[in-house]
Amino acid sequence: MKYFVVALHFYQPPTQDLAITQQILESCYLPLLRMLNEKKNFKITFNLSGSLLEQLEKLHATEFFELTKKLIDDGKVQLVSSIMYHSLLPLINSDTFERGVRKNSRIIERLISTKTPVGFFPPELAVDEKSLDSFQNTVLFVSEDAVTKHSPSSIPIFSYKTNTLLIGNKKIINLFRAYPKKLDIQKVFSFINKEFPKESLFILPNDSELFGHHYSERLKLLADLLDSSEVAFLSIKEAVAQFGKDMPVIRKINLSSWQNTNELDLWTKNTLQKKYLKLAKLATELTKKEESKEVFHYLDKGWSSCYFYWLSNWPWWYPDIVESGAKNLIKSVRSCAHLSYEEKTRAEKLYFSLLSEIWQYHWSGEVEKNYELYEKALNASKNRGV
Repeated sequence: MKYFVVALHFYQPPTQDLAITQQILESCYLPLLRMLNEKKNFKITFNLSGSLLEQLEKLHATEFFELTKKLIDDGKVQLVSSIMYHSLLPLINSDTFERGVRKNSRIIERLISTKTPVGFFPPELAVDEKSLDSFQNTVLFVSEDAVTKHSPSSIPIFSYKTNTLLIGNKKIINLFRAYPKKLDIQKVFSFINKEFPKESLFILPNDSELFGHHYSERLKLLADLLDSSEVAFLSIKEAVAQFGKDMPVIRKINLSSWQNTNELDLWTKNTLQKKYLKLAKLATELTKKEESKEVFHYLDKGWSSCYFYWLSNWPWWYPDIVESGAKNLIKSVRSCAHLSYEEKTRAEKLYFSLLSEIWQYHWSGEVEKNYELYEKALNASKNRGV
């Protein structure tokens, strides 16, 4: 018997076009929730981002909220907490972190009518030691790159200080996320039996949008797995109780994310990403003495990981949505009553310089060159069997 702890991450960027969110609601979220309500004898974890819930409320997505509540009431779904606008924990300060967690918990309690239990889903599974030290007695999902295994262990549950870490299985996560062809239950079991013949527990956090939005057949795959007698779907509590009695203790956490890169390269590597980060940090510094909710509403939205992600050009590139994020950052500064002319001007210059460089790059031909480089790197990885 194989045991899965599946965590589905529901999220859309805070400045997403509502028409796109509506399309994803209809093509993915609702079919997924309807399917789960029909199945029996399973436990799945949901991470519901407040950023998405805000949009679904505007769209009057009543069925989404009703189906989710029923899954929780029936004991099939357990919620974990996260941060409202999906900011990367290693990049933000403690005030932004605490404010984001409070906001996320409040909107879940208001719209889903439940309090989130002890448990946390870091956006992009991005963590470092400083960010994990913000938690006490919490169960967190992290990438396997977060820990350096000093002793062999087939159980992906580790203890770090007072916290319990559920270690995502990168190979299986990427199988669901990036397998280029149609994926069915036979291929999944064949892969697991070949790669992990002795392991029994698998931690599998992934985006809910994989199941029906990014890949049409993945929804049927999940349904087939739920029906299979070869796998049992466990809640976080069940997994820790059943497999975590002798969990290894680790004392060091590596800066890591779900992406197999160093130093959060997918979000902070290139010049434009670094300049966006500089603007975000400047806005945070200039607004720290403010008490206005409006100021922090704009600031927190501007910290979303998506704006860094869409500047990567590896291969993702979407300058319009990045501009909407930068606009929120500058609006947080513009909304401050106490700032001097010099402070506001400093932020304005950085903001307009960033936008100018983004659009110059967009029209330079470099975007297309990076697309080609990415494809070459991807093909090389496939040829090496990576």
